[in-house]
Amino acid sequence: MVLRAALVALALLAAALSGMSPAQAAAVRYEAENATISQGVLETTHTGYSGTGYVNGDNVSGSYVEFTVTASGPASLAIRYANGTTTSRPATVSVNGTAVVTAHAFAGTGTWDTWATYTLDAPLRPGANTVRITATGSGGNPNLDYVEIDQSSVYQAESATLSQASVASNHTGFTGSGFVDYVNTTGGYVEWTITSPAAGRATLTLRYANGTTGNRPLDVSVNGTVTAGPFPPTANWDTWADVAIPAQLNAGTNTVRATATTATGGPNLDKLTVSPVDSQAPTAPGQPAQTAITPSSVTATWPASSDDVGVAAYDLFADGGTTPCGTTRTTTGTCGGLNADADHVVHVVARDAAGNVSPPSPDLRVHTPASTNPYGDPNLVPMFDGTTLNGWTPHNPAGWIVQNGAIHGTGTAGRGWIYYNKQQVGTFRWIFSVRQVTGDHAPTVLIWGTTNPIRDALSAIQFQPPNGGHWDYRPGHNDSGGSLFTTYPHTKWDVHNWAQCEIVANQSTGQAKMACCPLTAGAPTCTAVPVLGFKDVTAGQVGPLAIQIHNGGIQDEYRSLYVESPVVMKPDDFITTAPQ
Repeated sequence: MVLRAALVALALLAAALSGMSPAQAAAVRYEAENATISQGVLETTHTGYSGTGYVNGDNVSGSYVEFTVTASGPASLAIRYANGTTTSRPATVSVNGTAVVTAHAFAGTGTWDTWATYTLDAPLRPGANTVRITATGSGGNPNLDYVEIDQSSVYQAESATLSQASVASNHTGFTGSGFVDYVNTTGGYVEWTITSPAAGRATLTLRYANGTTGNRPLDVSVNGTVTAGPFPPTANWDTWADVAIPAQLNAGTNTVRATATTATGGPNLDKLTVSPVDSQAPTAPGQPAQTAITPSSVTATWPASSDDVGVAAYDLFADGGTTPCGTTRTTTGTCGGLNADADHVVHVVARDAAGNVSPPSPDLRVHTPASTNPYGDPNLVPMFDGTTLNGWTPHNPAGWIVQNGAIHGTGTAGRGWIYYNKQQVGTFRWIFSVRQVTGDHAPTVLIWGTTNPIRDALSAIQFQPPNGGHWDYRPGHNDSGGSLFTTYPHTKWDVHNWAQCEIVANQSTGQAKMACCPLTAGAPTCTAVPVLGFKDVTAGQVGPLAIQIHNGGIQDEYRSLYVESPVVMKPDDFITTAPQ
């Protein structure tokens, strides 16, 4: 019982010693589905793949898959593949345009569901690198799952300097060409000369076997600094275990010596693995930009983070949450689980393989569309996809962008407009939400204007939501409109807060009217009240609906834009006001 307790204590001590080092740089995986593919397709037909799929290259010489990987220098490169045929599928592996291995035979793996790994040394440089796997036979590449970059360096014990120890191979399970067997005496050692591209912390992992029932401790010195380590028994001499020891390495050459400290000598040693400790977090990702949006998700892209070893993944977070709403290995990702027709704030953080997390990116503010329009009118058609200006024509591209999930007038191109390409004929209903981000002149929308010729604000009738200001820009008018407009009594609202407005117009009668109301935070709609009316039969004509920035420096935003034409539900009447 005493012996068993001692062995347990030694095992616990070894485990504790193994845990002394900080997180070390693990292998960084790059999925084939995120790589550049030439003459091939993504598939999920066969099983056992990593990520969301694998690449099935065309059966032709010259097809390739190219990965962009990040490293701090030369590394081990592992390629995971499957080849369900009985013949090899040769391919050339090149790094940054230079072939490292030519026509390597990726042998058959038995079935397409059985995966194998081919590992080679890759002359990577600090920063970004390209790794291309190009088929050199008519059968094309094998199916490719991923590549992994491992910056750890392996030093075999049989290649080290030995004192009172010898190379042996009489037990199984070793790597390389053999292992080192210490003489049963104090002072025998195995000494490696290792190189490090830079000064810093590292984890030294010694693979050993101890088929006895007692501890065989070693003093492990790095450039003369000693750490004493227990090497407790393994099940037998064919069973191998690892002991990890923290170390501080110098830039350039370092000496690592493992010296036996008891008369029984040291354990059998197989190899030394040197893994740099990654304690540096990636830099913050750049400003995310929305590329697509749905009622429950937003897809964004952002400038990449940088890291001394490599970024392993990006996590997206929404609305201050602590659980990612999306994860990706590329600089484009989707944040899901969002509420429809609501404001959301999304940011991105990068993390490396060691678990170091970057500062957050700048915020991306979006507004998800409603899953269906919130007004109960199935005839309404969305005018804005929340991501692009498709369907709209601006007076100047610099004057209009998509920002905060809204059509945003930048004010940088001076007074100007953006019009909806669809011509409004007969009757129409136009519903939208609007706010003024900066400025001191009410937002303006335009109806019954023309695009040829363009006279000021499309030679149009101007409504100023939400408070009912107005102007008549038609040739021969260019005035306040006088008795053509009717302003209805209502509470004035702050144009810098979101408001909802509805315009109903009939071109045959020249009659138009607007109802508006302020939106409370998070509310998709509100109960509007009439604020403005207009009637002039000579004004009713074919023309697009338009938004106008009244002066340079003003910034207005519009979202939740819908149009119905011809008007089917409640013709010539509002659907956003209270029941009459």
